[in-house]
Amino acid sequence: MTDEPNRVYKDLKRTLQVTADSQEARMVDLKGTFSSYDTNAARLVFSLVKDSVPFPLASLTANVYLKAPGLHVQYACTIDKTLSEVTYILSEEVLQTRGVILGELYLNYNQGQHLSAHQFTFKIEQALIDQDLEYIDHVYINDLEDIKETYVDGFEHLKLELESSVADLQTQTTHLDTQLNAMQATLDGMDMLKKSGDTATNTIQFGGDTAISVVSNYVKHYIGAQTNGTIVRVYFNETWGDTFTEYLDVVVGGEEVTSSDGRFILSALTSASPYVTGYAPPGYLNTKTEIGGIEKAAHNTITYKSMWDIKRNKQAITLQGDTNTSGTWVFDTVPLVGAAQLETATASQQRATNTLSASKNYVDSIAPVKEIVWEGDNSGMLTTPQTLVKAITNYDFVHIQFKNLGIAQYDVTDCQDNKAIIITRSDTADSGTSATQYLRRLKFQFQNNGTEFVGLSAFWAYGTTIQNATDVGILRIVGIKLKKEAT
Repeated sequence: MTDEPNRVYKDLKRTLQVTADSQEARMVDLKGTFSSYDTNAARLVFSLVKDSVPFPLASLTANVYLKAPGLHVQYACTIDKTLSEVTYILSEEVLQTRGVILGELYLNYNQGQHLSAHQFTFKIEQALIDQDLEYIDHVYINDLEDIKETYVDGFEHLKLELESSVADLQTQTTHLDTQLNAMQATLDGMDMLKKSGDTATNTIQFGGDTAISVVSNYVKHYIGAQTNGTIVRVYFNETWGDTFTEYLDVVVGGEEVTSSDGRFILSALTSASPYVTGYAPPGYLNTKTEIGGIEKAAHNTITYKSMWDIKRNKQAITLQGDTNTSGTWVFDTVPLVGAAQLETATASQQRATNTLSASKNYVDSIAPVKEIVWEGDNSGMLTTPQTLVKAITNYDFVHIQFKNLGIAQYDVTDCQDNKAIIITRSDTADSGTSATQYLRRLKFQFQNNGTEFVGLSAFWAYGTTIQNATDVGILRIVGIKLKKEAT
């Protein structure tokens, strides 16, 4: 948390445990008192922890709700992700409330979750200078008849002015209607295309080198190479500085994704591709990616890209198409002398289309089937069986993404019921000594004919210290079914 230069604050600090435990989650008395004179200086500072570890504050907003007799308000807080701190400077409205103030801190995640971090209390006392202020009430009583006499004339004058203004507006409206009718009659008499769906009755001539160009909004955002199974969330917006609200998730190694309304598309992403690509509606200009809680926004990553052009090349016509915004196809028609040449150009284009269609059908026939059979986070729920949407016995391989343990792939024959599977990961500090080696280990098994999995143990070790771990688990299980090569 970095304070502004030359700003002084009266801080009331407290570390809050984010937990449902009845002892830890009870209302906390901050044991502090502010003065009604502490304008722009009274500040609440909360350090959030969970299981003695700083609580992550990425991809969320924080609000504080304060309550007292005559006071019911909610304000946005400032978040310091590095220090896991949330701060709020008391408003003038709050400072003018005397006595005990009840409060509660809320965390609102961008993906829709909401969390009550803690309830607390503190006090506000009236400053001596505020107690010495004198208030003088002046009451003026006028006779009802005097009031009527004062304002009736004014109302009558206002009525006359309004009636005159309405008459002027009616005259102006009639004049505008006459002008619009005349303009419409002129347009109706002109031989031109006026709107979508109109039919041209004569020849349309284009004088430029490009007669017709069909464009799309092409998305291209650099993310660097990512491992298979990584979830990349891509946000879209129209104006830089506005909030990013619309987004799509694409999985590295997965398939192309489309929004429910069909307006946004993200192309299939491989571990070798440093860019996430796709399409967005007209008007969208910027994107922001989120990978593992790290957000990166970029300007002008959505640009117009030509999909199909009809062009002139000297005395020849060029039809240039780019169906996937890469691997451009160009069909050049020769100057038309007879119908036979036109048929040859058309047949050539049809053969190319048929060849591509056959190639795609062949690739689809041998491509493996990948299906997500479970997704979530079972960290800390080792004894709770997790049900798969489809048994792993339906597949040849099982691809598993772990939390803090990387990614692994297993032959389904190695995942038999009640057969323990162990995965470990070690991280070594710069010194490289055994005392600084950090080891995580997870043990789990599949059961119930491959329709469930359950954790057996999870721990981390540092030097000679061994402790149960709640930050390791399984995030996603993908079943992979191989297809036999087409003949």
